[in-house]
Amino acid sequence: MVLFAVTRVVYNLCVHPLRNFPGPIHMRASVFPYLCKEMAGTLSDDILDLHRRYGEVVRVAPHELSFANAAAWDDIYSQKQNLGRDTRFYSVPEKHLASVDLQKGNIVRRALQPGFSERSRRDQEPTIMSCVDLLVRRLHERCGGGATPVDIVSWYDFTTFDIHSDLALGEAFGCLEMSDYHPWVRDTFQLSRAGRFLRLLNYFPRLKKLLFFLVGKSARKRSREHTELPRTKLLKLMDDSKEERSDLIGNLIKRKDDLGLSMEELQANAIILVRAGAETTATALSGLTYYLLTNANALEKATLEVRSTFKDECEITFSSVCRLNFLQACMNETLRLYPLSRLECRG
Repeated sequence: MVLFAVTRVVYNLCVHPLRNFPGPIHMRASVFPYLCKEMAGTLSDDILDLHRRYGEVVRVAPHELSFANAAAWDDIYSQKQNLGRDTRFYSVPEKHLASVDLQKGNIVRRALQPGFSERSRRDQEPTIMSCVDLLVRRLHERCGGGATPVDIVSWYDFTTFDIHSDLALGEAFGCLEMSDYHPWVRDTFQLSRAGRFLRLLNYFPRLKKLLFFLVGKSARKRSREHTELPRTKLLKLMDDSKEERSDLIGNLIKRKDDLGLSMEELQANAIILVRAGAETTATALSGLTYYLLTNANALEKATLEVRSTFKDECEITFSSVCRLNFLQACMNETLRLYPLSRLECRG
């Protein structure tokens, strides 16, 4: 075992095809420093520091390079290059939005496009606005005229998960009604935290199999129960398909047989629509709220813009908010401060 480890380190430093790229010797020699930084949640900041030290291209692990050059974007992420996604990160069915096979993933994306069209957006507005109205009512009830603090992050979670579960599963989870996390949503956050650890286990397949064997029946049962609720809601939505409704998943259901989608693949795509849409939106809204509240001038200007544009809350619609140029600029700045993850492709 020791001889194997030493041989691997020597290979990574002296023989590996990436041996000539700069980077700290311990990260070029072994993947463990990279994994430790990711588990600690400091990987992004650490890689930024490495770029400041070593330049635009840094070897951050034996088999991985990090690029800090806009010109590399097309070379890495362009579909023309067809580099594919990292199988250690994306463990999903073939016909899935995040499939490692980009061509099969594109089939699903094209089928979902009608749900994101301008017409669908207008049709979905009543569903979204009803959730937003309920959010405002709940905040008024809880805040007591501003005397009682509330955890706005949780309320954004309630709202976005209710919206996306309605649009992707046919029925809202009811977080806003309960003023609490639905058990499925709570489990989703717990699984997300565990997911970072599970993803790192993909670097060690044998260890992963052993741990999954040792984890016990109760954990596996809980995982099955977590996937059963979306399945039940989807089956109900498919049974009620005679009722025309504009959502995100409807066109995929209609084309399920043409695309050869299994129920498991349909379910997996619905789940990612809920998770990816809800959590990211809530995070962006939380960031926007934080930065506005910590920048008095920006908050005052955004408040003035909203109150001078609308005389009554019923005037606030999808089309009318497009006139809020300063608030849109604040949103864009928030998205700049919360950029997309870079952990996608091999490289």
